Amino acid sequence: MRLDIDVQVYYSAARRLNSLAEEVGQAATALGTGVRGTAGMGGADPATAWNSAYQRLADDVIDTVRAYWSALRRLSDILNICGWNWDTAEHNALIGKNKSAAPAKPTLNTASELNLPHVPEPGNGSGLGLFIDPLMATPLFMVGTSLGGLRIPGGDIHRLEAAATAWNAFAISDPFETSPALRQISDSFGAINAPEVMDIQEILITLENGQAAIWNAAGGLAKGVRAYHDELVNFRAALAAEAPDAFLHETVTVTTTATEVRITLTGKITDNIDTAATALENVFTRHPLSGLLRTPVFGGAESGDIIGRMRSIAEIPLVPESGNQQDNTRLDGAMATIETWEAAPTTLSAVDVSKIDPTLRPWTEAAVTYGNQAGIDPRLVLAIVANEGATRTLQGGSGLSDEYDIGRYLTDPARVAGGYLGIGGNKEGNSLGLTNMKENTFNDVKAAFPDQFKNDDWHDLIGNNDLAIKATTYKLKLIENQFGPQVHDDIKSKYTLNQFLAASYNAGDKETSRYVQTGSIGPAATSYMERATQHFNHAQDLLCSSGAYICN
Repeated sequence: MRLDIDVQVYYSAARRLNSLAEEVGQAATALGTGVRGTAGMGGADPATAWNSAYQRLADDVIDTVRAYWSALRRLSDILNICGWNWDTAEHNALIGKNKSAAPAKPTLNTASELNLPHVPEPGNGSGLGLFIDPLMATPLFMVGTSLGGLRIPGGDIHRLEAAATAWNAFAISDPFETSPALRQISDSFGAINAPEVMDIQEILITLENGQAAIWNAAGGLAKGVRAYHDELVNFRAALAAEAPDAFLHETVTVTTTATEVRITLTGKITDNIDTAATALENVFTRHPLSGLLRTPVFGGAESGDIIGRMRSIAEIPLVPESGNQQDNTRLDGAMATIETWEAAPTTLSAVDVSKIDPTLRPWTEAAVTYGNQAGIDPRLVLAIVANEGATRTLQGGSGLSDEYDIGRYLTDPARVAGGYLGIGGNKEGNSLGLTNMKENTFNDVKAAFPDQFKNDDWHDLIGNNDLAIKATTYKLKLIENQFGPQVHDDIKSKYTLNQFLAASYNAGDKETSRYVQTGSIGPAATSYMERATQHFNHAQDLLCSSGAYICN
């Protein structure tokens, strides 16, 4: 029985992805070399805002390139394995003594990272931007005049030129501006009738979007740096031209270096120094360079959430090298699930909160406020509230709920003691508040986020639903901070971030550690997670689908 799948399409695609990754590596090496000597290129104040924007955007692009390179190599490995699984299944399906030898397992990429460091610090260059000799050679003299307050950019035109050239060369390099490889690879799977093809093509489309985003962002950086360079050259020419008029009664000599305009005055100084300083500074404040440094523009350099998508691909677990083509279907939905771990937190913006029932509104407003504040999806916060305490509070009213909590608070010491003595009870004690939080849990949250809970104690949860929702939100954030970096790709491909947080909230830290080690969530927490998912969908309807909020 023949399975009739052209495995060479998989193998060829894997080779082309590795070749593309090599080209990206070569372009990255050239970029790193080009920007290596550009430290201090922006100069100090008044270029602070420009320097900060450039550093942030350039580092984001470099992080995206690293993730893109890793994603190419990961998909190459996945395709090699998928092809081998089909190849081996085809071989095993053949009947007869004369069939060929079994297919050899493919050679996979070794684990490594792209060697592309972040750009050097662009600020704090050595240039003053303007030096007036002999006036500025005497620090005490400068303190007593307007010269001490002059704000003239000291960018280095040679280093700016080097950075602009390097970024432009990177943007127009083959793997980013001209390579059609990803589209061609995707098209090659059009004739393959296999369950995993749709996922493969979806990943390739995402990689193509990453390629375009990197090209656009690198080009934006090149244009932004080039604009600073060109305006700086133009400004210094204008500043040099103004010098003779600023010092009418002195002999003036002007020279321009890579980092400053140098004005040399010969003879006795008779002009008003403050007037001259004002005239020179006006050249800057009225020049387009002033606005460019105050409001930097790097068109297209914002890469958005594309880095998260590249990382999601790079973290897709390899399908098993089993020789069973059915295992290839493990790609199904893996990227979308992993993306939830890499994406920016969802935030909600109020539109018309009157659409929410007044009874629920205090909960929804607290969930949105603290969720946005902590970087936790407010819909998840509300889902945990619903899982934990909504029914009791809504059915019994706040008065009955408070009486119940007071009873739990008063009996807590006895329950803890009973737990330790082995005569019933629980060593961790009772839970309090709308979201059923134990004292140790509350204290852990308070220790992790002291500024948010400096005036609060565990017993304050009694009757204080706002505090309960706040503590729950920050407990979810604590789980993310504590366990998120330890979570393996296998878990990320099976559970969304919100599902993992919900399960861990219920299970506790000890069980969560076990989940991280084993790569699987236990049955009790799974049940809790499934209820939370249902409540999450209800929260989506209540908060966003209703028009009360916009989900960002």
